[in-house]
Amino acid sequence: SLIMPLPVSYLNRLQTTPGVELATHQSWFGGVYQDPSNFFAQIVVEPEPFVKMYPEFRIPPEQYNAWLADRQGAIVGVDLARRFGWKIGDRIPIQATIWQPKQGQVWEFNIVGMYDGEDGVDKTQFFFRYDYLNENRAQGDGLVGWYVVKIKDATQSQQMAAKFDAMFANSSAETKTTTEKGLVEGFAKQMGDIGAIMVAILVGVLF
Repeated sequence: SLIMPLPVSYLNRLQTTPGVELATHQSWFGGVYQDPSNFFAQIVVEPEPFVKMYPEFRIPPEQYNAWLADRQGAIVGVDLARRFGWKIGDRIPIQATIWQPKQGQVWEFNIVGMYDGEDGVDKTQFFFRYDYLNENRAQGDGLVGWYVVKIKDATQSQQMAAKFDAMFANSSAETKTTTEKGLVEGFAKQMGDIGAIMVAILVGVLF
């Protein structure tokens, strides 16, 4: 969930579960670049498992290595870079909205690489490192947004989802596992419901 984080300690249990090929975590950042109207997705990831999980995101090897070497490094989609005229080496300030830094209200990032991909790949996203966030945020140490798990046998997705949720049942941070497609559809429906609610409120105010 974007607003209900999970402990980073869940990662080891997921990685060692029989039937799991790869597991990693991601988090929503939600900062503002220059103006709130300049919206784009900013996702916190761990570079190595992220690149393995999404091979459709093509990053030149030298840029990927630069990302591994720079805690403040960020990888951006080519369309996003084109939108703002960014180039490799640029330093990008992003205003905090959810995760406040220990000092000030602005996070600084270095553009160290740009990813491309075939048609259908979203090239408008901004990815940066979890260790940079975790070490420098004022609160929320050891928390992540959600987990992405690649299983060895896709036909076992329902059974594996039930297994994951049973592992964390009755804990302080229970989970609800779904397919990536299901997550996207659920998010789209949620956004649609919010839109409908806003329209209803505005109609009521107007009346």
